[in-house]
Amino acid sequence: MYSKELAELDRNTVQYMIEEQEKLINEQAEQINEQAEQINEQAEQINEQAKQIAELRKRLENLSAGR
Repeated sequence: MYSKELAELDRNTVQYMIEEQEKLINEQAEQINEQAEQINEQAEQINEQAKQIAELRKRLENLSAGR
């Protein structure tokens, strides 16, 4: 009863499902890469702000010591 045509149809369905899953995985990987780039940019901004804060604290200490 199980024909070659049905077997081929099953194989095609499985292949389609695999391709769809691969596409989804690739899209998610791309999103992760974009998020990683954003995180790196934010980390750079935080580091820059930390340097500015340290510099301002040092200036404040120098002003306070000069009184």
